[in-house]
Amino acid sequence: MRRLRPAPTNSKSCVDGIHLMVQEWQEQQPNIDVVLHIQDGVALFSEQCAKQYRVISEQVSVTLYRFVQESLTNIAKHAQANHVDISLNLVDSKTDNDAQYLCLEIKDDGNGFDGQTISSGMGMIGMRERICAVGGEFFVSNNTPKGLIVCAKIPIHIACAE
Repeated sequence: MRRLRPAPTNSKSCVDGIHLMVQEWQEQQPNIDVVLHIQDGVALFSEQCAKQYRVISEQVSVTLYRFVQESLTNIAKHAQANHVDISLNLVDSKTDNDAQYLCLEIKDDGNGFDGQTISSGMGMIGMRERICAVGGEFFVSNNTPKGLIVCAKIPIHIACAE
């Protein structure tokens, strides 16, 4: 599968890949305003490998990239949204001082969903499976007053690059 569909982050970092994807998507969807916010702590993942910088696994990087990609695809196809907010943050666990999580949240102001519609789509199922495969949690909810929020919370294990 990797040869058929190589990881988009092979030649660039996860953060750089997401920036580029969002920029290209915005060019294809000029009527939808997109705001991308990546917390400074997460931006360290975009630095080239040096011992003092933190890195995340390729599997988590690809999972984050594909999560954003599928979300934007769903928004373009179904949401009829005018605005999208994407945020990627590094947060500490409230119960375990050593644990950290990458939290990726994508909000739109489109149509929202009902429970029966969401269960029939393979895109959401694939998103949930990808997030679960890296030990994460996947959430979907209606955005008030309208739209949708999809969120992934992925535990990360920081290692030094060599």
